Amino acid sequence: MENNKDIQIEETKATVDEPKANLINKDNLTLEELKNIINENEGFKAWLSSEKDRHFSTSLNTWKENNLSKEVEKEISKRYPAETEEQKKLRDLELKLQSMEQESKLKEIKANTMRIINDKKLDSEILDFVLSDSEEATVSKIDKLENLIEKLATQRLEEKYKNANTTPSTSIGDATLSAYDKSMAKGDVKGMLLAKIKIK
Repeated sequence: MENNKDIQIEETKATVDEPKANLINKDNLTLEELKNIINENEGFKAWLSSEKDRHFSTSLNTWKENNLSKEVEKEISKRYPAETEEQKKLRDLELKLQSMEQESKLKEIKANTMRIINDKKLDSEILDFVLSDSEEATVSKIDKLENLIEKLATQRLEEKYKNANTTPSTSIGDATLSAYDKSMAKGDVKGMLLAKIKIK
């Protein structure tokens, strides 16, 4: 079997080499004769095609090695130009301005939140718990906290007087009454809560 392969390889080689030999042996080959050989001789066509492919591949690889990275960098630079010093400074200034605006907004929200807390007679220590990015969210948190405090204070008062089986006095004239008791007599739940917090 190996002999058959060798014979086939030799025959193929001879077929491919034959056009070259005929071409070399001819003197004064005209362009028309060369075109006829290329068009008519399949072996010569195959050899010429493989030579063109080999030269093209070699040329392409050489071009890639020497030029491709430069062309890619050019295209990247064209699409994404580098920042100039002025652009960098402008971007830095924009970031600083944005940061200053956020700080200013937060200070304004903080001031308004403190005003609301004072108007509602709540303790200023709740500021950290209710402060948000926007004034609307902050006001919403204050309202929720205020409602929760009132609800808890009411529950505690009800429990306290249920267990004691007494009713709170509505008389405020007694000077010995504590702030808690005075607020309770008025029905001021916030005042009661604040008095309770101050007592502790």
